[in-house]
Amino acid sequence: MSRNKFVRIIVTAAVMIMMMCQFACQKNDLQGRIDFYIDLANGNVTSTDGSYQNQINDYQNLTVTGGYVYVNGLVVFKGVDGYYYALSQYCTSDNCNLEYQVSYDRLYCPCDGSLYNTDGSVLMGPAVVQLYRYAAVISGTLLHVYTP
Repeated sequence: MSRNKFVRIIVTAAVMIMMMCQFACQKNDLQGRIDFYIDLANGNVTSTDGSYQNQINDYQNLTVTGGYVYVNGLVVFKGVDGYYYALSQYCTSDNCNLEYQVSYDRLYCPCDGSLYNTDGSVLMGPAVVQLYRYAAVISGTLLHVYTP
């Protein structure tokens, strides 16, 4: 085997190892299927078949612009545009609970300073992986949150 061929094999292997480490070190934000209702009149969270799941104590936050709650691994909030949003609750770089900042209309990680748009895309790192966004549709007092 020639020296040039050997060097190419070593360089190719090193690049492949670095790429595998890069993918292995990133936390992919993949969650299972989500499908539940939040009753904004009493804070009850029910599954789609109507069976009771749990109660949100601070459910009144969802009635005001900028209010948010954590439920079933999601942060659910009412944006400045009046629409409801549901995204993964945890920062993709350090698993901290995200906070909705109504004054900037974005999600903020208090642990590492990462910023996310309301569509889940990363505004500023260190996070590099976007959040998964779920559908949130209001009908009367029921907010339906589900995997689109």
